[in-house]
Amino acid sequence: MDIRKLPLPALQTFLYAGRCLSFTKASEELFVTQGAVSQQILKLEQQLGFKLFERLPQGLMLTEQGQILLVMVGILLALQVSNLNEERKFVEKERILLIQLKNNLDDNLSQLDNSFTMYENKINSIKIVTQHAEQELPYNDVLSKHFFGTFSEGVPNLTSSTYETFKSIGLDFIKSAILREQIINLYELTYSKLLVNMNDILNNWETQMIVPYYSSNFSFNGSDGLMPNQYDKVMKDQKFKNILSARNSLFLNVLNDITGIKIETQKVINQIDNYLNN
Repeated sequence: MDIRKLPLPALQTFLYAGRCLSFTKASEELFVTQGAVSQQILKLEQQLGFKLFERLPQGLMLTEQGQILLVMVGILLALQVSNLNEERKFVEKERILLIQLKNNLDDNLSQLDNSFTMYENKINSIKIVTQHAEQELPYNDVLSKHFFGTFSEGVPNLTSSTYETFKSIGLDFIKSAILREQIINLYELTYSKLLVNMNDILNNWETQMIVPYYSSNFSFNGSDGLMPNQYDKVMKDQKFKNILSARNSLFLNVLNDITGIKIETQKVINQIDNYLNN
């Protein structure tokens, strides 16, 4: 008979009784009555089909089969304890990594917030420069930073260090299939799509159109300012107006993308919190 199919409480009772060779001492160790120990042993013997103890006037003695079973039960329970300890280590490591991943996602939310504010400011700069062009307003020093705002752009620096750790040890390390899928989708789909779009659309367009135009018509004014070489000419240039209009639409799309990604990031953070607290 496969002893792994036998009731665990009965095996534990037999282990104590076999080591003590006394139902009384076993009952004291297990905090149960002597009668309960006797009943557990009797049922176990009936299931096995052989006696485990010889009841002698001077006390108990293990039968030959009982001695063999005692060794087997000792090994089985030791393995179970070892497996339980390994499981606890696994759960603790998963918990630590999920906390680190949550911290990464909190950092990403901050990065996305900063990017959102940056693109809001850029849209405001485009609005101010466009108003000056449409109303043919004279140049003033404040415009320098707004011209720079229409030119520069940036991609959020999203953290993925803990996610890469999960990938290196196997994403199945996350026991919850639902949480695992949400994390994978966030990093492999949502974040990747944002970064690809911003790098391809913004950077490529900037390389092909923005940099050549601004290089020919503007000069840097400090680290965060631009001055047109010929203010009136630039402000009347339809190409410049088209650039402003196109970038305004592009930046509005970026804001929509960032807003959606912030929502998805917060959802995963909430799911990690729920998983860790349950």
